[in-house]
Amino acid sequence: MDAEKLPTSKLRRMSEKGDPAVQCELGIRLLGGVLGASADPDMALTLLEEASSKGEPKASAAAEGIRESENPAVRAMHNLAGWYASKALDEGAVDKDFAVYWYRRAIDEGELPALYDLARFYYMLGGDDYEPAALLFKYYWEVEGERSDDALGMLSRMLSNGWIKSGWNCYCDVVALLKEYSDLDTTEYELDLDESAPVDDLTVDSYFASDPEYPGTVAGDQGLSRKRSVLEVLLNMGIPATQRANGSCAVRIKDCPDLPERVSQFGYVVKESRASYIVKEPAKR
Repeated sequence: MDAEKLPTSKLRRMSEKGDPAVQCELGIRLLGGVLGASADPDMALTLLEEASSKGEPKASAAAEGIRESENPAVRAMHNLAGWYASKALDEGAVDKDFAVYWYRRAIDEGELPALYDLARFYYMLGGDDYEPAALLFKYYWEVEGERSDDALGMLSRMLSNGWIKSGWNCYCDVVALLKEYSDLDTTEYELDLDESAPVDDLTVDSYFASDPEYPGTVAGDQGLSRKRSVLEVLLNMGIPATQRANGSCAVRIKDCPDLPERVSQFGYVVKESRASYIVKEPAKR
């Protein structure tokens, strides 16, 4: 049984039997008020602690230290974000959106350390995520002041490694910040400013402009539930697929030569790699 795929109404009925996976999933939904559940932080924390006492790993992560916190519910949100972030970094982008969602929820509740952890999460992901990492490290430094030496160090490392691009909106501000407050010689970066480069529109205001949306929410006959993974969809269609470390799936071309046409309705990205199709969700920020 996969509790994450069950509608909330069914989870409520099943939670009375004491299954830790069900208690954990229902607790998470009540914590965030998602997937058709009305927010109930007290009940959420109770369920998470009960599931934790039975050895449920995600619940144990969420419940860690919550009773010593001034705001146990926000601490649980931050903890959940860290759990999903660890899964994303270890196993690919499968849980990336959930990590970002819970970091955002904690930040919206005033949990400033979650802002640093979100920036660091983007930094660890690398690639296209260096941009929000740079933007949020800079923002964290501004709101945290002299206590944010770590953020300054991350920005310095990103700039010196060429991970912050001159076409990004935050580039000039990062260079100016490091010039004034760090030991990094920014001379070459000031000369490297390319005014002809397209300026990306990502700013702090645009990043936080809308409330975070719970990832993968779909409506069914029994209410809201989570979206099926790419692997589940393919296997349910009778397509022999294996999941790769980064969350994408591999299908041998000879096993399903018409795969691109068969999965076109789902909007998946399909690419050929040697003798296989590689199938994945479209990229999200």
